[in-house]
Amino acid sequence: MSERDCAQLRSGLGPYLLGRASPAEAAELEAHLPHCPGCAAELEELRPVVTLLGTVDPDVGELVPPGPPPRLRDDVLTALRAERAAAPVALPRQRRTRLLVGVGAAAACLVAALALVLPQMGGGGPERVQLTAVGGASVSGSAQVAQHDGTTTITVAARGMTLHRTYGFWLQRPDGTRVPAGTWTAYDTDCHVTLQVRMRVRDASAVGFTTLDDHRDVAVGAL
Repeated sequence: MSERDCAQLRSGLGPYLLGRASPAEAAELEAHLPHCPGCAAELEELRPVVTLLGTVDPDVGELVPPGPPPRLRDDVLTALRAERAAAPVALPRQRRTRLLVGVGAAAACLVAALALVLPQMGGGGPERVQLTAVGGASVSGSAQVAQHDGTTTITVAARGMTLHRTYGFWLQRPDGTRVPAGTWTAYDTDCHVTLQVRMRVRDASAVGFTTLDDHRDVAVGAL
């Protein structure tokens, strides 16, 4: 195939990764990629960009800003202890007692507030989910799901994928609606892919993936 033909096909790599290519365009690309290292390399270079699009807030059109540093709570408490351990000032016993009680109450309020606010701003630890094959598929594997600042990262490790087939990954809400997390094309029967979706883990009831050409569920795991 000529360089000009490759250039035409490469212009369709973005829509292909986004699942926007027509069946004919997707079939042409999937037939071409195994025989063209240049186009295959460009496809892999574009994949992280498509994944990053999942972190864009559609309401403001920009990346979601990072939350507070993980050590914020420890740093605040350390500073508070250092303040309390500063050079003591001789105070009447009654006044000293009232002061210590006040500092202790303030510290307790600060810890309680941080315990409530920081988990909402940050995210939970990774959760590993076993994926179960459905619809007669012969795949097996697992998904690791972790949330940070309203964005969920999904890392899938699976075996038994069909070569040259494109799969769409998603999180499913309790009402059955699905939020796409990205696509992956199998150039190997083993799948190792990391994707991101702007959705909180606690709002999802399942994670899984589907074949894009016939929209059949392949594997699902309950959250």
